[in-house]
Amino acid sequence: MENIIKYLKEKYRLSSMIVSGDYAEGNIRPNSTFEAIAMGATSPYAHESATVEGVKLDVLVYPREIFYGEISLEEFEAAHEGLVVLDEDGMGSWLKRMIAQQIASIPLKPREAVADSLHWCRAMAERAAETDAEGLFCRHWLLTDSVEVYSDVCGQPFLSPKKTMSKMAKQDPEASKIHLAAMAGTDSESLW
Repeated sequence: MENIIKYLKEKYRLSSMIVSGDYAEGNIRPNSTFEAIAMGATSPYAHESATVEGVKLDVLVYPREIFYGEISLEEFEAAHEGLVVLDEDGMGSWLKRMIAQQIASIPLKPREAVADSLHWCRAMAERAAETDAEGLFCRHWLLTDSVEVYSDVCGQPFLSPKKTMSKMAKQDPEASKIHLAAMAGTDSESLW
């Protein structure tokens, strides 16, 4: 990882970098991508997707000035659980704090809304049992939206499908196994 950080720092004149995904979690596999948000006072906007030492990069680079306005949670949510690996100007730590504050301010859904969502999931699962075009569409819609409903049921703010599924795998391995089986399968039984 040190050589990748050095390569990016030199190429983009970086002062801060937050690594996310497998590299932040210490779960590096042969096919892991090096994901990061990086910034610097004179850095250009860039999306680095080169391969360095056999590792595919997915690094979003920003000039520091864009952080002087409103910070988009959707764009920078990966920083929340990321690992600050470079922070010469404190911007990496600052960005993590700003994203954490935004996440903490997300209101949770009321119990009635969660109950409505669960009712909707049951109705979609019934309709998804049909193998016509609408039933297949309902299946995919259900599998997508059920990730957000899972967050609601657990009393957690919904961030992104990837983050929620990662949390599900850690906090509730059985639910994760069932959801992955439903995503991989074509039988309607796996939806229930």
